[in-house]
Amino acid sequence: MTVEPVAEPTRSGGVRTSRVTLVCGTEQAEAVVVEPDDDAPRPLVLCLPILAGKHRVAALLADHFAASGLRAAWVSRAGSTLEPGLDVAGMETLFRRTVVHNRMFLAWARTRPDVDPRRLAVFGTSLGGMVGCAVLAAEPELAAGILAITGGDLPDLLLNSRERRVRRWRSQALDTQAVPASEVQRHGARALDSDPLSLATAVDPHHLLVFGTRFDDSVPGRNQDLLWEALGRPQRHLLPAGHYGVAVFLPWILARADRFLAARFATAGSFSGVDP
Repeated sequence: MTVEPVAEPTRSGGVRTSRVTLVCGTEQAEAVVVEPDDDAPRPLVLCLPILAGKHRVAALLADHFAASGLRAAWVSRAGSTLEPGLDVAGMETLFRRTVVHNRMFLAWARTRPDVDPRRLAVFGTSLGGMVGCAVLAAEPELAAGILAITGGDLPDLLLNSRERRVRRWRSQALDTQAVPASEVQRHGARALDSDPLSLATAVDPHHLLVFGTRFDDSVPGRNQDLLWEALGRPQRHLLPAGHYGVAVFLPWILARADRFLAARFATAGSFSGVDP
């Protein structure tokens, strides 16, 4: 694998931001690293982008962890998951490429002298949580995983989610092509091998912190519960909010994420989480 900087790092307030391109075979991934501007070996949190928002949520999380004294990063999405015309098999291919891109970054991170390879974690929200489940299954040596407002049984999600982008894709798939819902369910069950429900048993529940929502119609409670059960009922906080309304709880979520990571990393003074 080759790694090339996109430009000189930018620096502000003791934090530096770098953009790098990683190439492995035919795959090319673009990553952003946000971190304290020093050479001390530190833990790293890989923040996994959601379906929408142009990586804003991943960037916000990375900024928080860097300000807390950790190294953090996010990798650009490999493509648009719900592009009109993309079939279920195409979704599986794109999902796998996304997982590969994040694993490429983790492989590189482990070679950096300023990253402690024993203390790597992922934080995935919504679609990022589904990717996070796959990354955790493939990388059992990761120290921690935080999964927020995410779920399993992807064929069911494609048929029942009220998320705008899912509804748009569903309308195109079911109405324009006159494909019956039962066929989407059957085909999806066959094609989506990377469904988090299929991978959950490979993830250690003791490495996980989960945040769920009680009033979510983008990732319905049924799908959230299915994944939580399949993961072995790890530590979970259920919040009285919908999929996007959960943003008001972000300071609370981050405080608990900080404490969870501090415990998992066992850094003894080099990192601590404080309630806002």
